[in-house]
Amino acid sequence: MVRPKKGICPVCGSESLVEFLSMTRMPVFCNVLWDNREAAVSCERGDIVLAYCEGCSFMFNTAFDPELVRYSQRYDNCLHFSGRFRRYADSLADKLIARHDLHDKVVVDVGCGKGDFLKLLCEKGPNRGMGYDPSFESRADMQALEGVVTIVDDLYSDKYAGHGGDFLCCRHVLEHIERPNELLAQILGGLGGRSGIPVYFEVPNGAYTVENVFVWDVIYEHPCYFTAASLARLFEASGFGVSSVEEEFEGQYLGLHASTGAGSARGVGVGTADADLRGSVGRFKSALGETVANWRAELESIGREGRKTVIWGAGSKGVTFLNLLDREAGISHAVDVSPHKQGKFVAGTGQEIVPPEFLTGYNPDDVLVMNPVYETEIVSQLRELGVDARVRCL
Repeated sequence: MVRPKKGICPVCGSESLVEFLSMTRMPVFCNVLWDNREAAVSCERGDIVLAYCEGCSFMFNTAFDPELVRYSQRYDNCLHFSGRFRRYADSLADKLIARHDLHDKVVVDVGCGKGDFLKLLCEKGPNRGMGYDPSFESRADMQALEGVVTIVDDLYSDKYAGHGGDFLCCRHVLEHIERPNELLAQILGGLGGRSGIPVYFEVPNGAYTVENVFVWDVIYEHPCYFTAASLARLFEASGFGVSSVEEEFEGQYLGLHASTGAGSARGVGVGTADADLRGSVGRFKSALGETVANWRAELESIGREGRKTVIWGAGSKGVTFLNLLDREAGISHAVDVSPHKQGKFVAGTGQEIVPPEFLTGYNPDDVLVMNPVYETEIVSQLRELGVDARVRCL
């Protein structure tokens, strides 16, 4: 693979870049689980220097080193243990099946994780599925679909060219790839060069991160941060016809609908960077400093008062929050509904990850919710557990 030049936008080739965020010594992986605190604190680290392209509004980490990032079965970013997220995944699967008439078709999922969304598409269709992901681990519910769903525990690459498919989805993968155009070229090859094959790609919404100063969304394993304009531009330049780019999950995600073969709907979101977003990037640096300072003061106040504090959400947002603000600031535990994370430790800062039931005996004074999308669900769980704590959302 040819490394991109750090002073050139990998999407549009512009050299008009503005650096607007720097974070040093952040964990290379937020979603790798550690068996003990010492290993978690000693995790490998890297620097993040985000640059904004004034040509297409793409954002990327100019300090990213792909040699540090190696995915394996230890990597777990599954969100399906949340009822709120399962409802979203269910509704998205229904929408894709209806939109593309996915019945008795072959569905390909590139970067399928543990296979949960591919399983949904195949059960609801019904369809047959082919997935690719080095973090995949066989489970009983997936074994029950033997002959219907096949998952290869490997990165999708040219070696799988010609496997074909009637529909392809790729969710929360592009942001992990330093040169996303290379993956798109591989996907076109894997679909056999056929025109008119529908595809759906989903990525975090970079504009949401910048406009809301949601720095907790920034992690090392994401070298890329897309806006609607830069995402559409990338796909059209790669030979796809883009039909729409839509906000999903309360604006936190972008969903791109396209098909193989350029020209089906030119011009969707393509052009120069959005002027409003350019202004938001300009304000981000000072707003970031204020946000971090306010939360640092809040944590110091909680510490002086002796209030027991936990975070809820041991994924990327929680890991970034703790590494930027906590270090040794007194947050005792991280709560997560995923049983695969419970009993493990947070990368970089070493808090133990505990199940919600832990809180009944611990009785925290403050629960910091890492993602406001889950606030209603979390408040309901706290009430069911009889935990009377102050709930704060980032």
